[in-house]
Amino acid sequence: TLLFIRQVAAEYINEDNVQRMLNASSQRLVSLRRRRSTTVRWAQYASVVSFHCPVPTCTTIYGNRDDLRHHLERSHADWLTTHDLDEESLTRLLDSRQRYIG
Repeated sequence: TLLFIRQVAAEYINEDNVQRMLNASSQRLVSLRRRRSTTVRWAQYASVVSFHCPVPTCTTIYGNRDDLRHHLERSHADWLTTHDLDEESLTRLLDSRQRYIG
């Protein structure tokens, strides 16, 4: 019986219309996953990450990059000014402060 089920399933999966449907579904799922992966919350959800403040005297930790950015702007504006970071450099700095938990 198990052999029969496997044979019937293999035949069904190999049908052209089923292959097209599976390919379309997989492309849609990949597209949705790629869009989700660009959001700030996705890194936290998918990987359980934390972002640590780069200021040596600060031990503050945040759950996402945006919160760390706001912390730096609010609490360490002088440190940011001293380091004169453009947007791209600041983004690289924030990314470098990401730590995986667990």
